[in-house]
Amino acid sequence: MACINPSIVAKVDNHKGSLAPGNDADIILMDHEADIKRTFVRGKLAYTKQ
Repeated sequence: MACINPSIVAKVDNHKGSLAPGNDADIILMDHEADIKRTFVRGKLAYTKQ
């Protein structure tokens, strides 16, 4: 929801802010209540809620 605009302001939009080939693939997966379920950093699983 708030990915590309902050990355443009921070001048890192060449590798962050969207899921596209060559980008870092950082993503957070949440449920319908916005509870974080999984986090991926550079495309690799970094966190899973138990």
